[in-house]
Amino acid sequence: MLLLRDNAAIVNVSPGLALVPKQTASIYCASKAALHSFSKTLRWQLEGTSVKVFEVLPSAVDTAMTAGRGRAKISPDRLAGEFWRGFQRDKFEI
Repeated sequence: MLLLRDNAAIVNVSPGLALVPKQTASIYCASKAALHSFSKTLRWQLEGTSVKVFEVLPSAVDTAMTAGRGRAKISPDRLAGEFWRGFQRDKFEI
């Protein structure tokens, strides 16, 4: 159980579409917005415990799934680096 650990973390990944929805993907965006809300609420519920709740909110990531979709994508390595830096600084929304 995470609450029994001296240091524990939950990391949720909510695509940027959770914050800026896309007209043609309403159900997908709404489900990601729900994950964003859940992450914020869980962080609040676990305040004062040893469990930290992080949320990664990336823009489009250059993967096979996003091939041919737009140009402003970040690499998986850059996303991992940004997450790691935020994690080390207790930045809960990255």
